Amino acid sequence: MNAETRAVHECREILGNFLRGALDYGEFRAKMASAMGPLDPLDWAMKNLDATTGREAEMVVELLGGPFGETDDRIPRRPEWKYGECDEPYGWVDQDEVRRRLREAFGAVLGKAEG
Repeated sequence: MNAETRAVHECREILGNFLRGALDYGEFRAKMASAMGPLDPLDWAMKNLDATTGREAEMVVELLGGPFGETDDRIPRRPEWKYGECDEPYGWVDQDEVRRRLREAFGAVLGKAEG
């Protein structure tokens, strides 16, 4: 198994831990950033992934804000959050909604990985 495929498998494990509540969003982002190293730059990494695993890698990158933050607006915000009133890392992120979206996007893949 090549490094890029291993990275996608590690991301699956981290996603599963986040969805089960074993990680908060800050821990999730830190672990994902570390695991995704072999997928950077994504266009180069895609050459070493099959179509299904490659699409999974693209989805993870997109749901986490994109390679350059261009899809950062897709990360759901907590409506009650106000700038300067919360010093919690990622306090602006609606973690429940992130989990819901990730579960919807990756539920089938994670089910296969755990089953």
